[in-house]
Amino acid sequence: MSETEGFQALYNKYRPQLFSEVVGQKHIVRILQNSLAHNRVSHAYLFSGERGTGKTTVARLLAKAINCLEGIQPEPCNRCANCLQVGSASFIDLIEIDAASNTSVDDIRDLREKVRFRPSTARFKVYIIDEVHQLSRSAYNAFLKTLEEPPDHAIFILATTDPHRVLATIRSRCQHLRFRRHTHADTVEALGPIADGEGMVVAVEALHLIARNADGSLRDAIGLLDQAIAFVEESLTEQDVRDMLGLTGTEASEALAAAIAAGDSGEAMRRVNQAVQDGHNPASMQQELVDYFRALMLVKTGRRDQNEMNFAEGEIEAMEPVAERFGLGQLVRCLELLGESGSFGRAGQSAQLELELALVHACLMMAGDGAAAPVAPSAPASPAPAAPTTPTPVVDATKAAEPPAEPPASAPGAADAEAGAAPTATATATAVDATRPAEAAADAGAEADQAEGMKKPGEPAGEPAAEAATQSGALAAELAARGDQLRDALRTWSPAYEPYVSNGRWHDEDGTLVLTPKFASHYDSLVRAESKERVSQIVAKVLGKPVRIRISSGDATPKVVDGDPRTDTLIQAAVTIYGAELVDDE
Repeated sequence: MSETEGFQALYNKYRPQLFSEVVGQKHIVRILQNSLAHNRVSHAYLFSGERGTGKTTVARLLAKAINCLEGIQPEPCNRCANCLQVGSASFIDLIEIDAASNTSVDDIRDLREKVRFRPSTARFKVYIIDEVHQLSRSAYNAFLKTLEEPPDHAIFILATTDPHRVLATIRSRCQHLRFRRHTHADTVEALGPIADGEGMVVAVEALHLIARNADGSLRDAIGLLDQAIAFVEESLTEQDVRDMLGLTGTEASEALAAAIAAGDSGEAMRRVNQAVQDGHNPASMQQELVDYFRALMLVKTGRRDQNEMNFAEGEIEAMEPVAERFGLGQLVRCLELLGESGSFGRAGQSAQLELELALVHACLMMAGDGAAAPVAPSAPASPAPAAPTTPTPVVDATKAAEPPAEPPASAPGAADAEAGAAPTATATATAVDATRPAEAAADAGAEADQAEGMKKPGEPAGEPAAEAATQSGALAAELAARGDQLRDALRTWSPAYEPYVSNGRWHDEDGTLVLTPKFASHYDSLVRAESKERVSQIVAKVLGKPVRIRISSGDATPKVVDGDPRTDTLIQAAVTIYGAELVDDE
């Protein structure tokens, strides 16, 4: 290149000059080439699609093909004066208008006046109106008649990224051609020859990383390659692209995924903090994690198509052992937690905090599912009783709810109550060990409710809660007797959801089976209509009769069984958790 020759951006330098060079829009090319071959070119086209998908490029190729001096043909000759002028953007009968800056009715009236004049040297005068959806409504109305019945020497090509904002009366007067996003493989394949043409040695992993960050836009991908070439001298590696874009890379995402799988929130937060100190953007890190967990989900479901995953083959192979550490339901929940966070539009500490919260929630969710040591989730399934700082107030059992007609024979705490003194209408629960600090009481309550699940009232303090959980009532007892059959049916439906049901508490309530999941994350998954309906069908099949199912968050106040304070579940829970005893109120 001479010193006087201006620099040309790569996406302009390597813009396709033939239909055969267009990447990823074979359906569009086929329609236009068939129209050219049979001389059936329309008077108006609407090209719609995302940015960088080739709308303007194809519009110029169509203008070149219909004005080629060798005749209208599926491919322009690229040798005649008209073809060369269109290729250099100096063709006088090709008028490109930016509707974003020419939105008024006066601009369209000026166009209507000029369109009547015949082309200077070409067969057709071609108008390319970009971002046509930004025209004002009055401009649309002024344009309608000209667009419907233009002069026989004029062809209109309208381009837009938002076709729904174009008036239906405009769309109905055009042939609407929809451009597709470029696939990952097409983008990588297109970048290779451009790098070779610039004399650069580019690692294939670097091309994959550029394509992944271009998000389906070939122009954006070529622009990133142009930027990367300026970043290095002779060769381009994946690490160079990461440094240029400020990305942490798949190794960092893999390490964070391993921390989540182990339920190690401390390690996850340490890695985020280290990455931020190294200058990485938390919002970019979160987007990388979302992409990585989406790829893990696809690996878990057996899909390994690079066009779906947007990762290189070697990266996909490295994901397989990581995906084995998660259940499919857990991967879905991790994606929900990372995607729900609002850090994508934030910066600085706010974005870092949002990312850290999402990671900690994911770690707690994994720990709660038994993938690691149990850790209390951020939102417990049922509220933990507050630690008493003063003696427990008197509980008046006469004001409690009415007892059911036939209280369960196995009412919790009944045996303990028989050994005690005869109850009166009012009983006072008094703390035995008043010297225990309030903090220890709070910890005991939180562990009993959150880490272990709600214990049976009357169960001695310090003993673990019942497995798969506490059952009460005839239906619940029948279901518990068929626990193995229920678990097998649940695993057949969804291995990820089986522990959500099996680890919950079942009890009867007015002929309805009520399931209280162990953790809030389980409740969030099971309370959805489709999950609840499926669980109901499985339980009915196991029991061999129709049943009503309700999913409870565990927030309801326990019922008084028969008015006796010794069998009041609220009082018994206080006795169990705080080490109190019942005494008569004389």
